[in-house]
Amino acid sequence: MLQGIIFREKLISASSTTTMAADYEDTGGFYFRCKGAGDVAYVPINNAVSEVVIATFEATESWKDAAPVYCRNILKTGTTATGIYAGEEE
Repeated sequence: MLQGIIFREKLISASSTTTMAADYEDTGGFYFRCKGAGDVAYVPINNAVSEVVIATFEATESWKDAAPVYCRNILKTGTTATGIYAGEEE
């Protein structure tokens, strides 16, 4: 669960208004938020790569409004949310 401050964020979709161009992976783990609501297909940090979760997320403008999810992958297939940012906690 998000405990500290996000000190680095990276836009992982092609732009703030499009869905993902490719899968995103960071095996060290990351949080994410979406500027556009929709489904996100992700693998939680302690799940096997084959244990994909698809959940619907609200649009958020900042990390303080984001539902904290810590994962290792976000998959292009199954993801409809837009403007997805990956963030690392301090």
